[in-house]
Amino acid sequence: MYDFKPPYHGSAYYPESWPREQMDEDLDIMLAHGLNTVRVAEFAWSTMEPSEGKYDFSLFREMVDKCRARGISVIMCTPSATPPAWMEVNYPEIMMEIDTMKATHGSRRLSCPSSPRFREFCRKICHEMGKEFGKDENIIGWQIDNELTALTRDKGCTCPSCTQSFRRYLERRYGTIENLNKAWKHNTWSMDFQSFDQIDPPDDIASPPPSHKMAWAEYKSYIYADFCAEQANILRQYTKAPIGTDMMPTQQLDYELTNDSLEVVQFNHYGGPHAVARFLDFLRTLKERPFWVTETSCCWNGGLVPQGARIRNFAVANSLVTFALGGEMVSYWLFRDHLGGHEQMHGSVVDSWGRERHMADEVRYVSAALDKLRPALEGTRVSGRDLAVVWPHTSFWMSRYNPMNFTSFEHLQISVHNYLSDSHFRPDVIGAGADLSGYKMIVSPQQYTIEEKGFEERILAWVKAGGTWVVGPLSDVQTPDSNKYAHAPYGHLEEWANIRRAFYMAAPDEKQWYANNMPAGDLPSIRWEDGSLLETGRVIFDALVPGDGVTVRGTYADGESGYLDGYAAITETKVGHGRIIVLGAQLGKDDYIRVIKQIAAECGITAIADGSDTVLNSMMSGEYGEVFTAIESMGKPAWTTSPFDGEDILTGKTFKKDERIEMKPYDCLFIKKS
Repeated sequence: MYDFKPPYHGSAYYPESWPREQMDEDLDIMLAHGLNTVRVAEFAWSTMEPSEGKYDFSLFREMVDKCRARGISVIMCTPSATPPAWMEVNYPEIMMEIDTMKATHGSRRLSCPSSPRFREFCRKICHEMGKEFGKDENIIGWQIDNELTALTRDKGCTCPSCTQSFRRYLERRYGTIENLNKAWKHNTWSMDFQSFDQIDPPDDIASPPPSHKMAWAEYKSYIYADFCAEQANILRQYTKAPIGTDMMPTQQLDYELTNDSLEVVQFNHYGGPHAVARFLDFLRTLKERPFWVTETSCCWNGGLVPQGARIRNFAVANSLVTFALGGEMVSYWLFRDHLGGHEQMHGSVVDSWGRERHMADEVRYVSAALDKLRPALEGTRVSGRDLAVVWPHTSFWMSRYNPMNFTSFEHLQISVHNYLSDSHFRPDVIGAGADLSGYKMIVSPQQYTIEEKGFEERILAWVKAGGTWVVGPLSDVQTPDSNKYAHAPYGHLEEWANIRRAFYMAAPDEKQWYANNMPAGDLPSIRWEDGSLLETGRVIFDALVPGDGVTVRGTYADGESGYLDGYAAITETKVGHGRIIVLGAQLGKDDYIRVIKQIAAECGITAIADGSDTVLNSMMSGEYGEVFTAIESMGKPAWTTSPFDGEDILTGKTFKKDERIEMKPYDCLFIKKS
């Protein structure tokens, strides 16, 4: 009767929070809004196991059955984010301990992921849920836990179980304590260890060096990936539906590692279509299967105070951008906002009393739009794979513990992606473990270490095969353990690119800590190969000396200090059939766009379209044909052009190639090529 196939459009629902007799009414309201999917049970452990070993799935059995009768797909969640009070009271060892402070019952994600007792309880309920719901045809997928984060309260659990688990992790990673001391450079300040059992989690008093903090953060990412994999392996005994875990827009958890053991990438965000584009460009590279946005807002965010009311049609663009950039699901948090608890004022599809909100027609419009788009979404995928930006997990932690400059890694990463996206390219964003084949050009801004997941071997082979690698600034400057290399400032680039870094200049600090510092505005320019001057950004300035056969494409000029004048700032080196272009400094926005556009054009890569910088563009292609998408992402009047003659699937309007198309705030176009 129903196919339970994508595109999926739904919301999170918590039947345990409402009278049971209200379930039919709520499901009918969902249908009236055009929703076809519901996500349940992520916080319902006390309902499903009210006392130890006594399972009661009757509420969710009723829920799943009533959804099936209405053609509503279900995402079933494991409830490990919220253990019941009986467990936390009877087995206090399962609770996180952060710097000797023990967590108590009353919130979410405060259980220790390495606790053997807690893991056993998680295994048991996964088995029971799998037996109960593993064969339901309308359960289209499973979600493990909720919004896992590596460092809860900025530290993560430091209990005895985690401490011992951390030590064993280090022992597996380094083999001997001598190897660890050498990698961590712990001969400084007599910090070397005699055994792994002397190593504790980092504390705020000692504030250990970057290697130690890095290892702790990586351990926490590992233990949560293992935590997810264990639950997924149990569920697979009972279900063929894809399994994922809903991740947040941060690199605290290693996306590649976490999703290696899962079938579908799940993602939660609340920033809006422009802010989320970089993450969606990343998600679609992690799996062949389209990703799921398991949480986003259809009106505003908030906890006990509403935050960020949005203008008309925000819900439309914030939903459809998911499908334009490679997803197959958007699910709102939440359906009916809570009467109590921590997030009473968060936006929702309907309010606490079941009354429609102001943007109800926008939600219905999205549903109608997805019905029209279904053939296109089934028969195409986001196309391209010409241009990629590297967003590596390890560099995220290095930027936190050993940043080497005052410009944040995230700021630079966001800026580089947005410069490309706002210029109407559709770059993939890739992790260090990504398959590089098929790309013509890869950009690595502030990739502190390239020795992650074999990236250094694959990128060199890719360059030799014909790729163009634009690398820097602040790339290849740290070992995998967040220390300097012993032989040279760069780990590999001096040899590969036949250059030498003579010295570097720190960027003048805007805060002007000392009266005799260089003026904050003393940023050198770079004279580009055509004689024009390029503005620079506040990151770092490497004075490069080219070897034989290296082309200098940019030279420092015009700095008040004069130290850098005449040194190479941007070099190009032929390597095999490809080339390495080293950026010794970050460029200002307009000049970065100009230079990257020129290099991209040399690779045969051009922008998808022309238009306002608030318009996100993509190309989708497949058996259905070619579809050009344009999403106005910032709530402003804008314009775009179509790369071909075609008809908008949503409105039926036709457009000519290169025709200027005026767009209202948050307008969405899906133009099929004629």
